Amino acid sequence: MPVARRGLLLVLAARDLAGAARHAAGRGTSLHVACARPQTRQLLWVAGLDRTLRLARTLAEALQALPPPPARRPGPPGRHSPSRPRLEVTTMTMTEPGFPVRITCGVPVVIAPEEIDITNAGQLRAALLRAAARPAAALVVDMTRTRFCDSAGLHALIGAYKRARAEGRQVRLAVTGPQVRRILALTALDRLIPVYASLDHALAHPPAVTGGRGRR
Repeated sequence: MPVARRGLLLVLAARDLAGAARHAAGRGTSLHVACARPQTRQLLWVAGLDRTLRLARTLAEALQALPPPPARRPGPPGRHSPSRPRLEVTTMTMTEPGFPVRITCGVPVVIAPEEIDITNAGQLRAALLRAAARPAAALVVDMTRTRFCDSAGLHALIGAYKRARAEGRQVRLAVTGPQVRRILALTALDRLIPVYASLDHALAHPPAVTGGRGRR
């Protein structure tokens, strides 16, 4: 996804949250948002939503911060006391896109998002395990949308490579981002895992047991 379009989507999401916060305030409720990604938290801070939202890093933390319901005072005997308005709390969880696994031409393909870092590397490992459970000679990681991958993501790819090699299978990467290709070259990971310029190229080549550079 182009950076400009991604930024527009983030701004639209911030506007939606701002509207929900105003709606909640009008009803005497509070809006709690669980968000772990520092980039998203920074966006909310820049938009000034940290003053109108109750931000938390996890859903459990957001639930723990909920205020207790107001206590009711008993009315006079024989009379029903009017019910006081109860404080309502709306809890929203902002989740990042995962790593879906699709079968293309009989090959399991892990679809990677635009950024892979320590916050979602565990999801990548889980997706690679799901893909490895499929009966295929190779599995492909579609990183054509990926523009950033840190060491946590690289470790997940190395783990998948080692498991596949032990089983006589192959992991392939489809990478178009120059920064990602550069980090793969600097770490020599492209000498272990074949790297292709497109998903079609990664799917077209026959599997090989030994790792190495794919046709770019």
